Amino acid sequence: MFAFSNRDTRALCDFNGHTDRHGSQTPTVGRFRIDGCVNELAGVPCGANLETVRLEPLGLTSQLDLDSDRQFHFENLPPGDYVLSVVGGCNPFGCWEEVPVTITDRDVVVTIDVIPYPSPTPTLTPSPVLGIDLRPSDVIARGEYQSGCRGPLAYLLVCIENSGDMPSGPFAVLVQPGDDRFVIDDLGAQTRLCANRPFTGWEESGYHTFEVAVDVDGVVGEVDEENNSATVRVLRPTIPATCSPTGTPTPHS
Repeated sequence: MFAFSNRDTRALCDFNGHTDRHGSQTPTVGRFRIDGCVNELAGVPCGANLETVRLEPLGLTSQLDLDSDRQFHFENLPPGDYVLSVVGGCNPFGCWEEVPVTITDRDVVVTIDVIPYPSPTPTLTPSPVLGIDLRPSDVIARGEYQSGCRGPLAYLLVCIENSGDMPSGPFAVLVQPGDDRFVIDDLGAQTRLCANRPFTGWEESGYHTFEVAVDVDGVVGEVDEENNSATVRVLRPTIPATCSPTGTPTPHS
C-alpha cells in the first residue's frame, strides 16, 4: 500500500485540476470554451437568433439558443487555432465574416459581425417608360400577431411596381409556392403597391425561395414583357415573443 504526505496529496490535486494548495477551485487543465453571438444587422449586436455556427477544423456546429441568451457555445476545447463561421453565409442585410480564434489558457468570447452589402452606386432617376411596365419589386417576410392577439402569423409582403407612364388596369399576380393568386384592380403610372399575403408553409428556420409573377393572364400590353417574374430568397420571419393588446391588422387573402 502506498502512503502520501500532505504535500504529495496537494500536488496530486493540482495535477488533476480540482483544488489548488490554497483550497480554491480551478478549471480542468487544457480544456476551454468558446461562447459568442451573431450580429443580424451592422451596428446591432447579437440580434440573430436562427443561425447555426460552425467551428473548424473540428467540424462542430452550435445553433443559437433562442430560448435564453441567443448565443452559441463550444465546450471542452483544447488550446489551438480555430475558425468560426455562420453556416448560412449571408442574410438579407449582408454576409458574415469568418472569425479566427486562438485558445491559449482561458475561455474566449466572440462576436461574429455581419458585413453589409455595398451601397449601390447613385444613378439618375430614369424618365418614365412610355407605356405600361409591370414588375415585382420586393418580397419581404414578416412575423406579427393577428388583431386582438388571436395568434402569431408569418406572412409575405409582396410589392409590385409600374414604372411606365400609364395606369395598368386590372391584372393578376401569382406567388409560388402556395398557388397564391390575387388581383390588383389598377396600378397607376410610376406607382408601387404592396400587399400582405398569407403563407403557411414555413420551415422551422432558414431561407425560403419564392417566385412572383405579374399579369399571369397576359391581359396587359406592356413595353417589356421580360421582367414580369422574379425569384427571391427570404429568411423565415421571427414572431415577437409577446403580443400588444392592440394587435396588428390581419393580412387579407
